[in-house]
Amino acid sequence: MERELQLKNHIRGLLLDYCRTHITKDYVTFTQDAVQTLLSDRIALVSLEDPNSITLPVDPMDALLRGLDTPLIPEEKWTTDADSLGHIRRSMNLGPVSLVTSKCWHEIDPCSSRYIPHTCI
Repeated sequence: MERELQLKNHIRGLLLDYCRTHITKDYVTFTQDAVQTLLSDRIALVSLEDPNSITLPVDPMDALLRGLDTPLIPEEKWTTDADSLGHIRRSMNLGPVSLVTSKCWHEIDPCSSRYIPHTCI
């Protein structure tokens, strides 16, 4: 019995050291190290006297167009006649379009005061 207890304690000691070294993690020191790494790599000091030190970055497309000396690209407006639109709707089997907002008025709302559940209270 005593030999069995010694063997059990010996195995526990070996596995406990192994688990502490390789499996478990000290999350307090891990978090502190991660925060320190993030703060040292990503955060830079900002001048309090310079009013232009905190500015938003320029949109890359605007910078490209300004560099090429071209006017802004105009938005295209798609136009079509009624016959073409009717042909597209017929070919795609699109019926009259009903809006989602009009559909929601015809649905039964379980939260409304008219709804009574069929359960015993």
